[in-house]
Amino acid sequence: MRIRKTGIKYKTSLKKKKYREQLLKELCRVNYKIVNKVLIEKLGISKTEFYRNYKKMADTYREENKNKSLFWFPIFNKIGKIEVTKKINLIGVNIMQIEMLNAKDISQMLNVSISKASNIIRALNNLKIARGTPKECLIAGKIDKAFFIEECNYKKD
Repeated sequence: MRIRKTGIKYKTSLKKKKYREQLLKELCRVNYKIVNKVLIEKLGISKTEFYRNYKKMADTYREENKNKSLFWFPIFNKIGKIEVTKKINLIGVNIMQIEMLNAKDISQMLNVSISKASNIIRALNNLKIARGTPKECLIAGKIDKAFFIEECNYKKD
């Protein structure tokens, strides 16, 4: 950041720094495992400037977002795969048994077009959001089978 001889900081430098801090926060929020080299490239700054001014912020943002991450659990190992030897129960649901349905599956089950099945999935996902499920927890174009059966009162013939 440029500073005048009188000690006053340049406005453009302040704006650039503020923009880079916001960008850094967003990049770390999207991917808490992002490496410094990629951050340096995305921010468009030198290594020296990054390590002097942004490294501590990046580490802080990574740590915050690691704990907020959708798929971060203490039972995950370093490469991110689930240790299958342990049973994983989240709120009484074994996540290894959740089956997801896509538009093709629903169109075959209900004998409707794929377009109509996609609209059904979208409506069910919006219903889940309205009931308080975070949007980040949903997968676009897919719905879990148990929720579909429960909401649509689907009974296999």
